[in-house]
Amino acid sequence: MHLIRDRAAALAEAGRVLKPGGLLISKTPCLSEMNPFIQIAVPIARWLGKAPSVSFFDATLLETEIARAGFTIIERARHGSGRKDPRIFLVAQKAGPQCTLGKGHERQRAAHPSIVGTGQDEDIFHGNDENKRPKD
Repeated sequence: MHLIRDRAAALAEAGRVLKPGGLLISKTPCLSEMNPFIQIAVPIARWLGKAPSVSFFDATLLETEIARAGFTIIERARHGSGRKDPRIFLVAQKAGPQCTLGKGHERQRAAHPSIVGTGQDEDIFHGNDENKRPKD
């Protein structure tokens, strides 16, 4: 999402092509949450022709934009190894019939009992280290 110039248009198109109850899944680096050096280095790299055009935003703004496009956030997580991973993982559902996320992922949930499917947790993976991702 950070590489898309017009996120509102892209999200509207995703909403148009998805069936009711369909899922939009994104793992997006929120550059505004990264080291402030990034906010200086990226424009310089762009000026030198060494980086693409990117957007700086935080997770709250991204979630707001997704909601404005008619989606409901049903899962959110940060899976990085650091305490404050700027890459947010979001699962958003288009308005319509209830999603069968729990039923469709029973084997995955059984294999990884640390996955919590409430959609309300700040991080859906938990245990001794809340940022530790189960191994596939």
